[in-house]
Order: sequence, then C-alpha cells, then structure tokens
Amino acid sequence: LDVELVELVCDVAQWERGLDILGSGAALADFELALRHSSGDEVSFLVNAALRRLGTGEHLLEASLLDVTARRRHEQERSELHEHLFRVQRTETVGALAGGIAHDFNNLLTIILNCASTLGERVAHRPELAGSVGSIRDAATRAASLTTQLLNFARGGGARTTKLQVNDSVRDVVGLLSETIRRGIAIGLTLDEALPDIVGNRDEVHQCVLNLALNACEAMGAQGRLTITTRRGVWPQPGDDQHARAKAGEYIEVAVADTGPGMSPEVQARIFEPFFTTKRRAGATGVGLGLGLAMVQRIIERHDGSVFVRSVAGQGTRVSLLLPIPAARRAPPPAPAPTRVVEPESSLIILADDEPAIRRVGKRILERERFTVLTAENGEDAVARVRENPEVMLVILDLVMPVMSGEEAYAKIREFNEEARFLLCTGHAVTRSLHNILRDARVRLLHKPYSIAEFTDAVRGVLEDSGGRG
Repeated sequence: LDVELVELVCDVAQWERGLDILGSGAALADFELALRHSSGDEVSFLVNAALRRLGTGEHLLEASLLDVTARRRHEQERSELHEHLFRVQRTETVGALAGGIAHDFNNLLTIILNCASTLGERVAHRPELAGSVGSIRDAATRAASLTTQLLNFARGGGARTTKLQVNDSVRDVVGLLSETIRRGIAIGLTLDEALPDIVGNRDEVHQCVLNLALNACEAMGAQGRLTITTRRGVWPQPGDDQHARAKAGEYIEVAVADTGPGMSPEVQARIFEPFFTTKRRAGATGVGLGLGLAMVQRIIERHDGSVFVRSVAGQGTRVSLLLPIPAARRAPPPAPAPTRVVEPESSLIILADDEPAIRRVGKRILERERFTVLTAENGEDAVARVRENPEVMLVILDLVMPVMSGEEAYAKIREFNEEARFLLCTGHAVTRSLHNILRDARVRLLHKPYSIAEFTDAVRGVLEDSGGRG
C-alpha cells in the first residue's frame, strides 16, 4: 500500500478505541471498522486482533478482517423495510379509525342539517331565530368539511374537484389569520393576479395553505414576518435547488415563508411522517397530532403536485407547494338526458339506514314530497322489503350498515329486481367496488352529510332519469 492504514479509516475515533483496547493487553473480538475503498465507497469489516509480545521484546499484531459490507447493507434494507411496513400499518390503522368516526359524524351532521333546514322554514318570519338557525347550518357544513379532510387524509383520496382560483384560498387564509395571530407577526402578501384556474378540491387547498401559515406563526412565536407568495412558472428551473425533484411541467407555486428559528436537518427529515410533531417540545405553542404536514403532502400529491421545504436553523423556513396547471380541454356540452314523468303518489321508496334519526327525518322529508315510504334498519331488512314490495321504484341505501352493507344489499336486490333504482348514500371516498356499481345506469350516489334540497334533488334526479332504458 502507498498509504498508511489510518488514512483509510472512515471513523478515526473508532480506530483509536481499537488501539486503546489492544494497548491495554486485551484482544479485539468482532470489532467493527469501516475503511475507505479506492472507489470512495465505505467497506465494513469485523476485526479480530491481538497484540503478542515476542521473546525479542518486539510486538506482533495478529489480525483477521472479515468483509461484512453486504451483510450490513442487507440489514439496513431489512430495517428500512420493517420501518416502511410499520408506517403503512400505522396509517391503515388511522384510516380505519377515521372511517368509523367519519361515518358516525356524517350521520349526526346529516340529522343536524336536515333538522336545521326544517326549523329554518318554520322560523323564517322571525329574523332573530332565523339567524341562529343559519349559524347552526353553517357550523354543521364546516364540520362536514373537516370530517371529509380527515377521511381523505386517512384513505388517500376521493375528494370532489372543481375549478378553483388559488389566490382566493390565500386571501381567505390571510383573512382568518389577521383576526387570530399575535400582533407582533406581520403578514406580507405577493400574489400573481394573472394566475389561471386549476382543478382541485377547494376545501383541501384552503386547508393546506392554512396549515402551513399556522405552522409558520407558531414557529415564530410572539413576533416575526409571514410571507405568502403565488406565481406561475415551469419547474424544475436551472439553479433552483429547492424544486430540483419536481416533475417537469407548468405549475402554480404557493410559497409560505417565515422568519422563525428554522429546522435542523434531523427534524426536516421527519416532518412529513404522519405522527411526527415538534409541538410537544419545550416552549412550543399548541398541541398537535402530527398530521398537519403529512396531510398537506398527501393532499398536494393527490393533486399531482409536490411539496418542498427549505429551512436553515436560525434563518427561518420556506415551504413551497407546486400545483399543476391543467392543459386546456374543450368538449361540447353533453346533450341533456331524457327524463320521464314521476308521480310521487304512485312511487314507493324504501329507505335503509342504521341510524334511526336519519330514517325518521328522511321519511318525513319524502312524505312531505308525497312519496310513499317504507324504512329498513340494515341491508338485510332492505332486501326483505323489496321482496315483499316488487313494485318499489327507488331503494335508498346507506353503504355502511350492520348485518348487511349497502353494497351487498344492492347486489342481492339486483339478482331478482332489475327495474328498481338506487340512491347510495355515503360519507366515504368512492372505492373500486362502488365505482363498478355506479356503472349501473339506474344507480346514483349522494355524499353525506346532505341538506334537504340535496336529498330531494337526488331522489327526483334518479327517478326522473331514464337511465338509458324505458
């Protein structure tokens, strides 16, 4: 060798520990040491060595080195796989929990919305009461939006999309912050007013910007400057390290920057983990579940975008959201679907839901529209009702019910009744199996929670739609 062995050592402190052990008269047994290969790669060895004194007074070092680089690489890969599986299982557990919570919440919110609408009609002539009823309705609607966001995070998709203007979401967030943040925090806003619309979920984009802004304000504490900018561009751009991993394309960037303490590389490496949060450390304000940034990443990726973070300890943080600008697509408007005349007095509807209050409210709404209504408390009960009443025009099924689910009930009924129409109600994302059911021209979907108007419109819509048949 043209170099001293010590020059090849990757960890000098570890090398010196080995020398100290040998100098004390002890032997090295499976002592791990990494050396630098001529290619520049690290090579891991297990060293077994002993220092022996010869009769001449000289010392002889007897040593053997076993290359364990492949073994260590395999162990690292296995550890990373176990960690990945653990994260997947943990996320699936959250998904199952969120699904159950969302189902119950959406049932309750459906009842609140429908009862508030009924009450609003009765007190319309009393402004002081009508305003309170309106507040109930608004609060229930916002609660429904929050429930949907939690469910979409846990299940990974299913949010309804529309055209939206990113600047509107930013302005809404700034309006909320101006009323809640500390006086010592200044807000700077630089918006590109010529931004095109994007396609996405308005509530989700709003929630992403709000989460980033709140995180920035909490990081700064009592004073600092929050800056939110929007711009249009093509990424990645030469010399732009922050967005180097972006998929090439045209985007709208929403950047949220703060003058807070910044983050260490160790913290940055974990900020998108579902349960990692810095809010529990000493001095941090607020208490978090660690879902905020993880949810932001999931939402933006569902919009085919990317999230990038640049932070330096002591110099603040900048989080960039890239949302793709869709290619212009123009298609002729579809021809209006043919309709058929529906006479409520001669139309029998079966309403199946495991929540008694939803059955009561739904039955009352439909009977007010002059429909004849029978109720069922689960899917099995609904199948029996249809067998007893083959003339049924519409079956309304909650998808999540005990004994037999709505999807199972639909399949059973279709086996002996090809004419009945279905309105499937759910607070969950659309699954692959449900997507297949929706190919049936006589099936429609209604998302919970829903208002009286949405409910009655959906009922009449599925009954009046010819469904491509007679």
